[in-house]
Amino acid sequence: MPATEAEFRSISLNADTRPGNGQRPAGQRASAVRLAALRLLWLVFAMGMPAIATAVPGNFRYVKLVQLSEVNGKAFGSGAEFNVLDGTGAVINRTGWAITADSSNVKPARPASTLVDGNPGTFWHTEYVTTVVPLPHQLIVDLGTGSTIGGFRYLPRQDTSLNGTIAQYAFYVSTDGVEWGAPVAQGTFARDNTEKTVTFTPPSAQNQQPVVGNPGPATGTVGTAATLAIVASDPDGDALTYAASGLPAGLSIAAATGVISGTPTLAGESTVTVTVTDGQGGGVTTSFPWTIGAASAQSGTYRFVKLVQLSEVNGKAFGSGAEFNVLDGTGAVIDRSGWTITADSANVKPARPASTLVDGNPGTFWHTEYVTTVAPLPHHLIVDLGTSRTIGGFRYLPRQDTSLNGTIAQYEFYVSTDGVEWGAPVAQGTFARDKTEKSAAITPPVAQNQQPLVGNPGAATGTVGTAAMLAIVASDPDGDALTYAASGLPAGLSIAAATGVIRGTPTLAGESTVTVTVTDGKGGSATASFAWTVVSRDSPQVIGQWGPTINFTTVPVAAALLPTGKLLIWSSFDREEFRVGSGPRNSTYTNTYDPATGEVTEFLVTNPAHDMFCPGTALLEDGRLFVNGGGPYVKTTSIFDATSETWVSNPSMSRRRWYNASSTMPDGKIFTLGGIPDDGIGELWTAGGGWQVLSGAPITPMITDDGVYMNRSEQHPKLFVAPNGKIFAAGPSPNMQWYDA
Repeated sequence: MPATEAEFRSISLNADTRPGNGQRPAGQRASAVRLAALRLLWLVFAMGMPAIATAVPGNFRYVKLVQLSEVNGKAFGSGAEFNVLDGTGAVINRTGWAITADSSNVKPARPASTLVDGNPGTFWHTEYVTTVVPLPHQLIVDLGTGSTIGGFRYLPRQDTSLNGTIAQYAFYVSTDGVEWGAPVAQGTFARDNTEKTVTFTPPSAQNQQPVVGNPGPATGTVGTAATLAIVASDPDGDALTYAASGLPAGLSIAAATGVISGTPTLAGESTVTVTVTDGQGGGVTTSFPWTIGAASAQSGTYRFVKLVQLSEVNGKAFGSGAEFNVLDGTGAVIDRSGWTITADSANVKPARPASTLVDGNPGTFWHTEYVTTVAPLPHHLIVDLGTSRTIGGFRYLPRQDTSLNGTIAQYEFYVSTDGVEWGAPVAQGTFARDKTEKSAAITPPVAQNQQPLVGNPGAATGTVGTAAMLAIVASDPDGDALTYAASGLPAGLSIAAATGVIRGTPTLAGESTVTVTVTDGKGGSATASFAWTVVSRDSPQVIGQWGPTINFTTVPVAAALLPTGKLLIWSSFDREEFRVGSGPRNSTYTNTYDPATGEVTEFLVTNPAHDMFCPGTALLEDGRLFVNGGGPYVKTTSIFDATSETWVSNPSMSRRRWYNASSTMPDGKIFTLGGIPDDGIGELWTAGGGWQVLSGAPITPMITDDGVYMNRSEQHPKLFVAPNGKIFAAGPSPNMQWYDA
């Protein structure tokens, strides 16, 4: 794929500062969501902690020895032999082991494998020739199979030096080589080369989590008994215990069986969270909605009403009606101005729309479709009153012609605040088989409580001994006062019930899943769950760090990542500086760096005679590096073949360039622009065809005075090839341009 200038990497470089006495300097370590009542059980796995009296020793395949300091206060790490002990204290056979270290010296070779070769005369040592890798260091051993771990032995190097000998250490075990938990042993070794032995109570293997099925959405009705069984299992065969939060009022869960039963006492929608624990520190949750409908009508305001027809007086599937009115809480007819009425079906020819039900003319009537097809029961009419009102009933006038076809018999009447959630019917019954006006009065129902809303703060972090504070933001659509509670908080933290502010000073390191539950005092609730990681002040685990510096023999002014995986850097005719007016300028010092071996190779390019100081660079489609221009003001173009690691000359440009930029076009051509001197008209290079001046692509529109140096705006313009093949010059000038090559 064609590359642009933006694809070249820049790197941070340090000169080799090794003291002449052979000692190396130590390196420096450098949204709101709607949910209902639930609580998540947070889990903390103390993997690798010494087992308690009732714990069962487990099998671990991986061990890790972390070196926190060195007996001489340096940053080295070393060792001659390393053994692991089983639960009886016997040395585990090292056949099939794989051992790795964070660092190993290359020349002379001091690999980690010498720690398990059975030869005390060989030893592992961290890198110290090209650079000094900073502490902490670590050795990780894959034992090849799981084993009970009861300790380890470490033999320092047995020559005349103690350099690298471990002082302070931490020892970890793991089942997968990924999750290590807390150290199972830690301490400081004596400053000598005798073998060190550490034993401890064999730790327990990581407990496997239970598995729980999600039953999906559940429904019920106030006053009607409900039962729901939660199905769960445990991979370790542990006995399970069930708990639930957010259950509708009147329901409970059996701790031993997971069966939820009872009789709901309040209507509403809840988010139920069932937590299943195995008694070994493992737990899992599942959440699902549970909607309880009202058993009878009760007072509130509603904007929407719905009349559902379940049957027809003649036993047919038709629906019809002449007029429809809604009554307020006093029994008075509500004004129908601004109403919107819809039906599930309306006949077209002749027209029998639902709007006739509110037109004030008893001679017109609504009728479901019956000409082209007969729409099946049930039918429904939905009215948007335009504003919220207290609802006390409705009136229904059947069609007033000679027919009773479509006249409603059995019905249900619903109210809603939003036209989406309807709950249980507030009235139901069967109308008489005649065309007199029918009335149904109800006790004005209570509006459904709306759930609070709570924002999720996202992942939180803290440090043992450092005060922490986090504010939970929540609101309630009904304006109800909210109460806050939290589970899974790190030790030392608590939440203020009235404000939702979490405060305190963490006392234990670890990772928790915190669940904050917000309730409105009317059965509504919402939760937010997030991770909270607390680290110790002297945690040996490094979250991230820079790698070792690369010590080149020349100061790079340009770099390119080659298709071979190596890095090519170059400077000028001089290794370390560029001096205007000095010369001759007919060569360039280059280095190649091989990340696989760490080897740096210097090469002085004299053929072609090209000083490649601050040129334009691009990658050709075949992976070769294209370099044009350079110091000072040259037309020279050269190509580097990464496979043979050789430079070849290429036809020169028409213009002299220095600090120019180049970019590979979709067709493999090279576009170059800018640089010193100021006649930076664009040019286009074609393989086998050389350079072509693009008189319509001048640099002039980009030249601006930034108040420091007039011509700086045209130096190394940032070129990007767009999908349409045009080039976008994005700076450094504020006058950005499109170029069509």
